[in-house]
Amino acid sequence: MFYIGESIDSLVDVYDYAESVVTRFIHSESNFEEFYDLCDIIYDRIQNGKITYKDLSREGIIHVHLVNVAVLSGLIAEYVGLDEEGIRTSILGGLVHDIGKFFVSDRLLNKNGRLTTFESIAISSHEIIGKGIVSLFCQSEEVLDIVASHHIYIKTLTE
Repeated sequence: MFYIGESIDSLVDVYDYAESVVTRFIHSESNFEEFYDLCDIIYDRIQNGKITYKDLSREGIIHVHLVNVAVLSGLIAEYVGLDEEGIRTSILGGLVHDIGKFFVSDRLLNKNGRLTTFESIAISSHEIIGKGIVSLFCQSEEVLDIVASHHIYIKTLTE
């Protein structure tokens, strides 16, 4: 586990810090500001070329997933030419997009096999739950939209 005051030099350090931020937040031991700090750290690493998509871990651990999504969101935002605020918004949205999953049953999240309709609805509720939680700490409509709609798929733009 990462401890405040330690140096964050590598992507592994970023993963460790993310684990501690998420854990403290979920247990009400910290405030949302640490997500902004983590966002700044990822933004700086992207801008300095210290994180690329090739560096990302393939582990399925939630804090690793959140960092991976944040990094990829920041890299894509930078690639399409968003300004600094747009890149930071994309990173923050990636960091908190699955916060609602912490309030869905582990039994459902880890179920092997096909989900029932009820189970699918229960899991998909993590977007609404997450938006509600994040809205208590973050007023950015863009970040809230990311959290609330990150599982919406566009099948085709020309139907």
